[in-house]
Amino acid sequence: MSADVFAGAIKGSINDLQGTTINQNIVIFGLVSITFINDFKTSEFLGATIGFGPFVPIPIQPSVTVSETVISVGKLR
Repeated sequence: MSADVFAGAIKGSINDLQGTTINQNIVIFGLVSITFINDFKTSEFLGATIGFGPFVPIPIQPSVTVSETVISVGKLR
């Protein structure tokens, strides 16, 4: 278990992230994580994040994941 700190930016509004995305992630020097987020159907670039976390002894770790995002801002009460 670990805790990381992330910051990011998206193209457009938060609603543009709703649905399925492809996330290409790379961890560099075991400390810095960079993720690029693309639309699953069109491959359009939607945003990116950068994160910092505890040291991992593997210098470079690439990965690709598929995520489903549901936007519920203002819908929960």
